[in-house]
Amino acid sequence: MGTGELMRRRAAGLVRGVWLPVLAAGLLAGCGGYGAQATAGLPAATQAKATGVAAASSGQLPATAAARAADEPVKITGVAQITFPLFESYLVEPFVLLEDEAGFVSRNFEFEMPPENQVVGPLRKTSDGQYHYTLHLPQQPVGTLVDANHSGTPQVMVFAVAVQANLIGDPFLDRSEFRGWSTSWSSARIDSENKDEIIGGALLVWAPDAAQEFPSGFGADGLLFTSDDPVAPVPAGYTVIDLELQPFRFYKEANPQLTLYEGDVAVKDYSAMSYTEAFDAMIKKVRVEYPFTDAKAVDWDAIYASLAPRVVAAQTNADPLGFYLAIRDLTWAIPDGHLGASGDDGGLFMAEAGSGVGLGLTQLDDGRVIASFVTARSAAARAGILRGAEIIEYAGKPVAAAAAAVIPWSSPFSTQHSRSLQQFRYLTRGALGSNVAVVWRNQGATEPQAAVLVLGDERESFNALSFYAGMERGVAPVTYRVISGADLPAGGVPFKSAQTGALMDARQTGLGYIKISDLSDDLNLTVRLFARAVQFFTDEEVPGIIFDMRQNGGGSPMGSGLAAYFTKTEVELSRSYYYSERTGKFETYGPPSTIEPDDSLYYPGRLVVLVGPACASACEDVAWVLRQLPQTSVLGQYPSSGMYGEVGRGQYLLPAGISMQIPTGMDRDMQGEIVIEGTGVVPDLKVPVDMVSVLSETDAVLAGALDALTLLPRLWRAVDASAMLLTQTFPESGESGGARILLPGAAPISISSGKLGSAWWQQLADAQASAVLRAGESQAVAVRLQDSADQVLWAYGWCAPDEATLAANWQQIAVRFNLEGLEVSAANLATEQHAVADGICRATFAALGDFPGGAHQLSIEVNFAEPIRAGQRIHAAGLRTYTHNVNAPQGSNN
Repeated sequence: MGTGELMRRRAAGLVRGVWLPVLAAGLLAGCGGYGAQATAGLPAATQAKATGVAAASSGQLPATAAARAADEPVKITGVAQITFPLFESYLVEPFVLLEDEAGFVSRNFEFEMPPENQVVGPLRKTSDGQYHYTLHLPQQPVGTLVDANHSGTPQVMVFAVAVQANLIGDPFLDRSEFRGWSTSWSSARIDSENKDEIIGGALLVWAPDAAQEFPSGFGADGLLFTSDDPVAPVPAGYTVIDLELQPFRFYKEANPQLTLYEGDVAVKDYSAMSYTEAFDAMIKKVRVEYPFTDAKAVDWDAIYASLAPRVVAAQTNADPLGFYLAIRDLTWAIPDGHLGASGDDGGLFMAEAGSGVGLGLTQLDDGRVIASFVTARSAAARAGILRGAEIIEYAGKPVAAAAAAVIPWSSPFSTQHSRSLQQFRYLTRGALGSNVAVVWRNQGATEPQAAVLVLGDERESFNALSFYAGMERGVAPVTYRVISGADLPAGGVPFKSAQTGALMDARQTGLGYIKISDLSDDLNLTVRLFARAVQFFTDEEVPGIIFDMRQNGGGSPMGSGLAAYFTKTEVELSRSYYYSERTGKFETYGPPSTIEPDDSLYYPGRLVVLVGPACASACEDVAWVLRQLPQTSVLGQYPSSGMYGEVGRGQYLLPAGISMQIPTGMDRDMQGEIVIEGTGVVPDLKVPVDMVSVLSETDAVLAGALDALTLLPRLWRAVDASAMLLTQTFPESGESGGARILLPGAAPISISSGKLGSAWWQQLADAQASAVLRAGESQAVAVRLQDSADQVLWAYGWCAPDEATLAANWQQIAVRFNLEGLEVSAANLATEQHAVADGICRATFAALGDFPGGAHQLSIEVNFAEPIRAGQRIHAAGLRTYTHNVNAPQGSNN
């Protein structure tokens, strides 16, 4: 892409993926776990020597503090290789750590360094642009003794020097900041494609005496600290182990110089190559490392065949613009929002999209396209197009068809909804002075109007439809406030105060609101502000919190850490996969990403997460992780961006000053499904995109969130709804309530025991015989709940004599569930089928509970695309609406 959208997207933080390898490196890893006493396993004679640190801490030199030899290491200095583009933005408090490698020796990804064992030193960027460090070594080290020579007795300590950063709490690393061993910016070189094995670099070993041994090579298996390693004596004290030589070099220097290797997050620098060399090298690498080749049906051979001749021509003609456009078109050829290229577009963006007619277009849910923005004194305004006008034709085509043909300069996109929104945005852009025919109908008019508009120097409408329009600049990454109870609707579920025991509702306390605007700027500050907000809302006993994630371009995937305040049990989330050259497959290893409960803070209320297409990458990580908690609902007019490939290992520098990024890793949930990429985080409740919401000055999405936390029943996840049916049980709630099963045309089935029998499938079949409405008809049924804790299984189904007929009929049926006017996402609808006496039935259903007192409207819109035969009756194509008006008594959430 050119200098237009790309700068905005890169400024948003290279989004999610660039931070994940740093997580693996331990800079943000939420892990923890083992560490023996430093003297564990030592012979009695040497235990006394190893405890000298205790004497030193009391101000006396230990017995082992004899004068050091001149070559005994006392400090380590060197340079950290850092090309990672957001290093300084993310890590405002970096340092170097004498890292205990006991985790690597035992391949324990959960290894944790206790704070009292952490020895640190400064890391500074100097005038030459390099990062220099100094680390002074303690005379008596603190660490974990390991069995390096497989003698059965742990007798040496093994260290690396690694970059770390203070992100949470005090300056020392806790289990949520570091586990295992570092894979980036370490004195040890790491093979990220082979379970983060150490393959080179340098280590530091400490031995209590000269009777110890250490590996002198990798052995036949090529792995360090395995049984086939050759060993050699190691002197007492500190010894540097140079792993680059075979056999390893053991040496002592008072001030050894060790390089800290960046590892695979280093930018791949092909800028010194020719165009063809760089293109071929890059294609060779990305075609095997790109994780979504199958999921997105990427044809790398076809892409290469179409672009390679253009690259050759660019080299032959010394044409940097031609090379840039070939690389740009490579990124545009793959529907993945994490792909991007920056460079000099020769002014093409401004030439092709810098001018406009003054129209911002929005497509409504019903398919109409309206002028959601009209620039004053623009060509559109002078022609008489008013805000809210329906745009019928553009450039001689139906407006939707015209938009579908547009290739936005902000390409590529991971999701169709993001692409479509940008297509309408770019439809009204073009070259200065060009003209376009437009047909429109203003609100209240009966006849359309037409005019030919001339594109002028106009950007206001373009900016108005940006995903980031109205985004505040220069604010803290996390802001929070209480939404006053005076601004909330009446009728919410009362809850019992944990402090006084009195019943309260949200109008007394207000609701919490947290806006997370950035996940790539000062992560320490982000975590502290977020925790402070949650603590404040906990102390104030607000019954619900809204997380506004609608404008957040990503950065660090902090979801599991931020969600720690909202659960009392661990929740396993996902695993990361990367291509391995060793196996030729995408591999995962180590523990899964997990929400680990915070020991000091727990918020018990309901949560609503607001999303939209400007919630991208790491933003989607936070939204998705929070959605895995049962008290969370996601709400918005559109899903999030759906771009979730990890790009930290896919940064490239190419000739002609071009930089490019491409994903190299992906996440799968614990069921093996790809997470977020291509779908986004889909709202559980969709706020309508209609004339009212688009033209109103009110924030319709925020208003929907306030209703969701005060007036709407709780909507269970589809997996919970499906489990309710398959296991024939309902989730427990705060009160002992029964269950109601709502079927079109049938009286509610009451289940007071909490058990759901299979008889309702037969009732579904019986109801179909009499309850199918004619096209255009609607039906309403009143339902009174006995208890606010009653659970409701809200269903629509269809039955047929055999499975083939059922499948054919079902393909013609479109079902839309609406809860108080908000569309229930397909992600919250489960579909199951079951045999009945005369055939087979299939049902789509949602599960609801915790109904606020008062009336609630549940409607299902059923559209038959074509006539459907059921027995002797033919049901005409068209829309039917089934409504249940549910009345719930007042109750309380304890």
